[in-house]
Amino acid sequence: MWYDNSFKNEIKRDIDLLIVDGPPRIINKNARYPALPLLKDHFSDNIVILVDDVKRKDDSDTVNRWIKELDHFESEFFATEKGAYILRKSNPRRE
Repeated sequence: MWYDNSFKNEIKRDIDLLIVDGPPRIINKNARYPALPLLKDHFSDNIVILVDDVKRKDDSDTVNRWIKELDHFESEFFATEKGAYILRKSNPRRE
């Protein structure tokens, strides 16, 4: 289960900033996972993805899965109250 994804047809511009702060885990395990597979074709070259609540194992596992599945992405963890990650495309000069 996830959000109604019919909104994808309405996306007219590339996504520069994506904030993933839902759906809640009560919906199902790894409920946030579909966000990136559904939206990655709309990412700009400078996409920044903020993911909240990553101190929860399911959400941390989801971020790790995204990093493995997406080409050339790096992550940075922030020790907020519930934990957060910022994901962005790697700078090719640093690889």
